[in-house]
Amino acid sequence: MAGSQNTYAEGSLMILATKSALRTGVEVKVLHIRERELGYFYNACTQIATQSALLAGFCYSGLTYLTYVDGDICERTCAELTFPLAVITAMGFAMLALWQATLASMFAPGLALRGPPGSMDMAVNHLIEEYQGAMRLYIISLFVFLITALLWSWTWDSWLTSAAGTIMILVTMRMIYMTIVSVADEFDFD
Repeated sequence: MAGSQNTYAEGSLMILATKSALRTGVEVKVLHIRERELGYFYNACTQIATQSALLAGFCYSGLTYLTYVDGDICERTCAELTFPLAVITAMGFAMLALWQATLASMFAPGLALRGPPGSMDMAVNHLIEEYQGAMRLYIISLFVFLITALLWSWTWDSWLTSAAGTIMILVTMRMIYMTIVSVADEFDFD
């Protein structure tokens, strides 16, 4: 009888050890998946930061256009009032996207490596949120940048050319919007 109790106790210990090993193995695999997610969203944030910096540079160079204005009241109104405001707004949103994506990509890996237990999940979740916010800011800056092109087209001498430029910019904005909606629907992460 004592032998059967020892066998039973050994069997229970073996089951507990196997359960613990399986649980640890699953946790390691989940941690590896989260590490890959961290890498993916880190790269996505750096891409947004790069594109935002490029767009902010385009906006900054658009401010030099103001030195070439010498036309009628419509041209002056577009060039001296609305155009610079739109350019500065686009540049501001691009810089906000750049800043948010840069900070997120700098601090998330540090939290994952040196944070408290469970910090990998916190880092990935925060990085995803910051990525989504930076993407929204970048999209806003892109559309405001296209509005600056629209305003710039209104300063052209020919109304026909201005109308054609306006139509092309509006078509481009519509195509970008439809692409965003289509891609968001196809790659919905929720």
